[in-house]
Parts: sequence; C-alpha cells; structure tokens
Amino acid sequence: MTMIFERCVAIFHALRYEKFSKTLGNCLLLLTIVITVCQCCWSYINEDFNSPQITCLFTPPKRRNERNIQLYVLLSVHFVGLLTMMFVYTVHHRNQRQLFRLNQSLSVRFQICENLTSSRLLFTLSALQLIIYFVYPLSVLFLKKNFNPTKNSLAVFLSNIHVAYLVSEYTLILPLVTIKFLRNIKQVRRSNIQSMIQMKAAGEEGWAVYSRQLRKQWE
Repeated sequence: MTMIFERCVAIFHALRYEKFSKTLGNCLLLLTIVITVCQCCWSYINEDFNSPQITCLFTPPKRRNERNIQLYVLLSVHFVGLLTMMFVYTVHHRNQRQLFRLNQSLSVRFQICENLTSSRLLFTLSALQLIIYFVYPLSVLFLKKNFNPTKNSLAVFLSNIHVAYLVSEYTLILPLVTIKFLRNIKQVRRSNIQSMIQMKAAGEEGWAVYSRQLRKQWE
C-alpha cells in the first residue's frame, strides 16, 4: 500500500514529486517498519512460545484468532490496493494526452512517462502478490476441511500447509518478473526510437509525417 500511495503521489503531483520524493520515501519506509513492529507485538504479546512448532510459519495455538484477523486484513488491503492501482493507472493513461498538451517542461513530461511505466510494473507485481496471498488461505481452508484426525497424519497435514505457503516462491519470481519487464520496456523504446529515426523529415513525405503526428497529438 505504501508503494501504491507513492505512485499516486508521483502521478497526480508530478510537478512537485521530484522535490520531495526522497522525504516521502523515507517517511513511508519508517511507517512500514512501525506498522510491522506493531503487528508483531499485537500478535505475540505475552506469548511464552512453549508449544512445539514445525516451522516459524505456524503460530502458537493461543494466537490463532489474531492470526486469522491479520490474514483477513491483509487480503482486504491487497484487494483494495489492486483495485486502486487499476483505477489510478486507467485514469492517468486516459489523461496522458491532455497532460502533454499543457505548457510543461521536458523533465515533467519524462516524469509522466516514467510514472506510467512504473505503474504498470507495480500493477503486475501487486496482482501477483494478491494471487499468492489468496492461494495460501484458500489452501489452508481446503486442507482443514478435508483433514480427519483419525485417518490422516498430522505431520503430513502440517507439511501440506507449509507447501501452500508460496511467499518464498514469490520472492524468487519477483526479480525475474522485474528484469523481464524492464527488458521489454527497453526493447520497445529502442524500436520506437528506430522508427522515429527512419521517418522522412523533408519533402511531401516529411510533411505527411508531421501532419499525422500533429493530428495524433490533438486527437
């Protein structure tokens, strides 16, 4: 959510974003740390940790209610964040031509284009993260529903829950998706630059190209 908030500020306040982007980033980082620490303190306060656990993924039995509340909150936050990112990107993409018509400097226009690019990447990562966080609780609910203490092994049941936790796989996929996305963006830019270089700039063909670009700008 902090990344989405930062992208919203960058998109809707592109004129002033470069001036306070560092301060905004430090404040959001501090806010993320504070929220995480408060979440851990609320989840495990007064816990003696005497119950044996297979891994750190399993919370103590006394803290199941707190864990379920956190899980539902996380799912809600990720879902709202994904919808917000879709809305922000759609609105900004539709208004991109109008923003370019305004009397703005070249650096601001470049910032607008970069914001769109980073927003697409953030939307992709947010969607992937939301899928990961949806798979885990649904898998746990399915395993609990079909678990029979008298017929099934508890160790196998807990191992299946551990397998359903795909955050480690998401951590591995995250840089790969980012690298692939940036490579595609770089390739598209090179293609656009090459096509612009090959355009005729003189004669009737040059005038036709200029007229077409001018008409496209005001459409």
